[in-house]
Parts: sequence; C-alpha cells; structure tokens
Amino acid sequence: MTAGFSYDSSPVDDKDRTLDLPFDEIIKLSVAYAWKGKKNLDFAIGSTFMYAGDEKVDQMTAGGRVKGEFDKNYIIFLGTTVRYTF
Repeated sequence: MTAGFSYDSSPVDDKDRTLDLPFDEIIKLSVAYAWKGKKNLDFAIGSTFMYAGDEKVDQMTAGGRVKGEFDKNYIIFLGTTVRYTF
C-alpha cells in the first residue's frame, strides 16, 4: 500500500483565475494498493481525494464582466489496473 499527500497554496494568481479553474488552493490525499494474482496477473486500485478550495472570480470576457464566488470544490478520482504479462 502506498499513500501520498500534497498541498499547493496558490496554483493560479488571482488576476489569472478563470471560470474553468476557479480555485485558490489544492489539497490532495491519495492511496493505492497493488497485489499479485495467480501466475502472470497483477491488480492495482487507487484513489485520490482533491479539495480545490473556494475562491472569488472577477474576469473580463469578450461579452462583459463575470464576477462571483464559487462553493468549495471536491473531486474524487478512482482508478484500477489489471496487468497480464506473457
């Protein structure tokens, strides 16, 4: 089993924040587990929980000004692998 943690205090400057990535900090916690199956078969499963903060957006676009505040952003990533070697 493996685990990891990461923190990024400000991946995007306030003036560069856009509507498609409206967050100010990122906290990630990941866990994964791999095991050997029978013969040449291996399995793995992993998950990452990501908290992407909540931040205000004040952006000028071609159509006008967009200004607002977003709720907290939570994202969960899940993944599995099955590997067979010949």
